[in-house]
Amino acid sequence: MSSATWPFGDYPDGGLQELSSHVTAFFSEGFPLSNAAIVRGADASLVFDTANLRHARTLRVAVPETPPLREVVISHMHGDHAHGAMHFQPVRVWSRTFTRDRLAFWAEHDLGPYGEEYERYLPGAREEYERLRIVVPDTVLDERGAIDLGGGVVVRLFPEATAHTPGDLWALVEPDGVALCGDLWFNAVEPNISQGSIEGSLAALARLREARAEVYLPGHGPAGRLEPDDMMERFCAWLGASIDGHMNEGSSGEALAQAVREEFEEQKTSSDDPIAFAFEWEDALEGAVGRAESPSYE
Repeated sequence: MSSATWPFGDYPDGGLQELSSHVTAFFSEGFPLSNAAIVRGADASLVFDTANLRHARTLRVAVPETPPLREVVISHMHGDHAHGAMHFQPVRVWSRTFTRDRLAFWAEHDLGPYGEEYERYLPGAREEYERLRIVVPDTVLDERGAIDLGGGVVVRLFPEATAHTPGDLWALVEPDGVALCGDLWFNAVEPNISQGSIEGSLAALARLREARAEVYLPGHGPAGRLEPDDMMERFCAWLGASIDGHMNEGSSGEALAQAVREEFEEQKTSSDDPIAFAFEWEDALEGAVGRAESPSYE
């Protein structure tokens, strides 16, 4: 896994990029490269995802005092999108029921493993996580909904079936036509679906494309358009076919994961149009294989 601060070209000044007249993207500098967004209406502001604990402080400073911040939306349960919420209180916090329940679970458990993981890439993270207070969302939404920020700015919320996780949520900002994807879309970053579903990810990408947004903000990677030949979409289709092929040959467990990994690495050099990413997660492919073999969530 690369620890490059920003492997996608020039890092935006302050990690901020204006996507439209009402939406500003925030890109974490360095691992785990998670994104967030600030949406401004006439009456209130909203933050979509809150980054991990380290980068949330930078994001919080970027949120304007006017209009006041009143809403936070958490796209899914993972710490690099949810743990920073402690820096944004007191506000109303939205999520899926599954996400709320998982965050409530972790709020009662030892969070030391998070600090140890991040310490490998963010020195001092272990001490930071000793002070982490997980915010449990107070507003759950498992059907489509909307948040009116005033002045005609509306954030429409869309729950998804199991894709990246069993509790994903994405948003469309109107009238700007900006889609806030969470980890339903990774751009130039290997998708991590070790707690989700290959088929669900492909279905979610199709629905994101149907939104016909002017610009899409992924959970990781630069903002852009969701093109017909999207790399994540190609990867998911390839991965599903590779797993099925090796399972049909009798592979399972570690042998299956190794066979799929070897095939993935081989196609990078043998294919005329390889599937390759600027940033790859350690063991994410193996996790996705294991998830495909055992799809129930625990």
